[in-house]
Amino acid sequence: MMSTLILKKKEILAEALYTVTTDFSHNYINRTCSYKNISQLDSDNYILSKDYKITISVVVITLILFTSFGNLITVVAVKVDRHLRSVSNLYIASLGTADLCVGSLVMTIMLIYTVLLEGRWILGPALCDMWTFIDYVSCTASLTNVCVIAADRFQTVSQPIKAIRKRTKNRALVLISIAWAIPACFWACMIAFLR
Repeated sequence: MMSTLILKKKEILAEALYTVTTDFSHNYINRTCSYKNISQLDSDNYILSKDYKITISVVVITLILFTSFGNLITVVAVKVDRHLRSVSNLYIASLGTADLCVGSLVMTIMLIYTVLLEGRWILGPALCDMWTFIDYVSCTASLTNVCVIAADRFQTVSQPIKAIRKRTKNRALVLISIAWAIPACFWACMIAFLR
């Protein structure tokens, strides 16, 4: 009896999760900035109330300001203060640059697209492709930079003497370049292929 009740609860939960996931996927796919799908959008389903627009705008603008300001301070501090130009801080500056791109460019255009334009992309195909590219590259570069930082920290802790010899600025710049080049090449190919 108890196992049947638990099984029914699991089935109901799985069905609800499937419904939410399907609805989200359907809405996301139909509401991308793809300028080819503008005529297919059902704008009646995407009408936002004025209070909702104001609330979302205030929250997102606050996030944009904090994200951009905090990461800008990090990048500028490493650039300006020569005492902060260590190998570890070069990785941090690269991560800050990726997050600065997310905060200042990606989140700003997303706010304009979702709140002000209510899900209708009218900014043209070139800006759509550029925004998509910057979004995917900066988010993926942020992740790859975190991986580079984690690998550097692991090597420093597990093999400190060997790591001191290997931790040069040139090696750091090569790893940072790779952390940016892999996402840029991958997403450029994907966007060109899916176009």
